[in-house]
Amino acid sequence: VQKQKAWSFAFFVLIQMSREEKLTEAEIRYKPLLEDFFIKTWGSVILYSHDINHHRRVWKYASELFLTTGPDDLPAEKLLIASYLHDIGMATDRSERHGSVSKELCRSFIAVNNMDPDRYSDVLVAIESHDDKEYKNPVSDNTPLLKILSAADDLDAFGYTGVYRYLEIYLARGIDPEIIGCEIIRNASGRFANFESGFGNYPYLVEKYKSRYLILNNIMARHNRDTEIKNAQTGAGNYPQGIVKLVSDMIRYEIPPDKIETLSFRYAGNKTVTDFVYGLTQELSG
Repeated sequence: VQKQKAWSFAFFVLIQMSREEKLTEAEIRYKPLLEDFFIKTWGSVILYSHDINHHRRVWKYASELFLTTGPDDLPAEKLLIASYLHDIGMATDRSERHGSVSKELCRSFIAVNNMDPDRYSDVLVAIESHDDKEYKNPVSDNTPLLKILSAADDLDAFGYTGVYRYLEIYLARGIDPEIIGCEIIRNASGRFANFESGFGNYPYLVEKYKSRYLILNNIMARHNRDTEIKNAQTGAGNYPQGIVKLVSDMIRYEIPPDKIETLSFRYAGNKTVTDFVYGLTQELSG
């Protein structure tokens, strides 16, 4: 039995080494091309929640899921390309239909770099389908590429970073500040349930990211309570308050999330906001 365990562990190490090599090779060959294409295509658009830093983080999460869960026959460069281009369509379309725009831009990337379009047809499908956050299709129906891409995108919606990202894009979409907290909690719960369903065989992964999901959920729940109390006292209605007001001001003055402290002094008496500012600053600097 001990010998069998030793062989199993050795085989696992060999698989890990192989996957790490695939990731390294893909990054060496394609990452500079993707970074250059993204930066040129995105241009001067200001939407920090979905800029290149979001795509870099999604690639980090996707790499972790790939190393841990495989499968071994998934080409790493496909996952890299999908991670870097899945939301690039947000440069022109901030709606839930941006996946189609992203797909066409990915098609342009493939053509510009003289890559075989037939080889990357599954990448185009994954990019177009990744933002189905209603999860109409069971996880079991997804390809490994789409499963990992969608999950990695979901993981960047949690924690303090996720709070900021949700608020910026939901405000950009015109969602009423009065219900924005409830909408975020609803959407995030679906994302985490999807992650649990897809990666439940890896309980340590689920526990690791559950803590980040709970950070977001608790912040928005506390914001909702604060807003209800404030509205009851002042009758302010749907006027943005607390962290929603902070992010609204950041959008207005085009302040990136890593400069959030330049506005936080205005909210010194609001613990929900000050805790959020501190948490986001720590998360981004880590």
